[in-house]
Amino acid sequence: MKSLNVTSLRTRLFLLVILATVPGLGIIVFSGFEQKVDAIASSHAQCLTLIKTLSQDMEDTVSATRQMLTTLSMLPEVRRGDKKTCGDLFKEIVKNDPRYLNVQLFTLEGISLAAAMPPPPNLDVSDRKYFREALARKAFAAGEFIIGRTVRRPTFNFALPVRNEQGDIVAVIQAAIALGRIKDLYDTALAPPGATLTLLDHKGTILFHTDESDRLIGSQDDAQLFNDMAASPRSAKVYSRDVNGLTRIVAFNSLGLSGDAKPYMYLRLEVPEEAVLSRAHRILVRNLWLMAIVACISGVAAFLFSRYGILNRPSNS
Repeated sequence: MKSLNVTSLRTRLFLLVILATVPGLGIIVFSGFEQKVDAIASSHAQCLTLIKTLSQDMEDTVSATRQMLTTLSMLPEVRRGDKKTCGDLFKEIVKNDPRYLNVQLFTLEGISLAAAMPPPPNLDVSDRKYFREALARKAFAAGEFIIGRTVRRPTFNFALPVRNEQGDIVAVIQAAIALGRIKDLYDTALAPPGATLTLLDHKGTILFHTDESDRLIGSQDDAQLFNDMAASPRSAKVYSRDVNGLTRIVAFNSLGLSGDAKPYMYLRLEVPEEAVLSRAHRILVRNLWLMAIVACISGVAAFLFSRYGILNRPSNS
């Protein structure tokens, strides 16, 4: 009978410990789930803010480039194609403004008239997108990924027709953008852990990448990722999706010129969800271990109490 009472009391004490532990365990698990949801939402907002900031900086650069080329196109020396004067002026611009790799003036046939950097012999850019579209649109135009024949490095170019006093197009002036500048801005931003930034042209060719940039520049983007961006309206978006078997937070934006059917550039930020959730996961595991330790201590205390605290107490009878 005494054995039955001992077993019954110990069982009840252990059940009491378990019942006391379960609500705390539920709170910890639910709190951990909430922390993960909050971490994802916070990362979404952070990525969207960062991609908008980087996009705005690029748009400001493009706007400044348009204004610069417009101003240059109205100078008499540029309209005349004065090689020395234009060359000296273009060199000063590139020297004093790190946003540009080169500024050049071309004939309507695509032959170089003047440049900040000396062009190679017989340079002909009539096949370049920025040159062809500037003449076809008769307005400011964007290019695409190229290896510059003058600067001999990956570049992205903008061009504008030069008109004489009668309004006839007599030349094309071009500016090559230094895409590496965006890395400086990205490095100073508070990017989420594990984030990578990619810039792409209208065809999905990688212009810039923060991870292994030398290897990836000039290669084609993941077709599904790029098609998702190309099919979206021109506004910043953020979502989570599987990329090569891993869930990633993807934020992107597209930049385009007025009147163009397609954007000239895409910016995309990718963050592994695992990196975003790592802190919430560590906190959850830590709290579960603490709860397990407390439960073990409580179980041991219940066992000792049932054995020495009550059952071995002197009887009054």
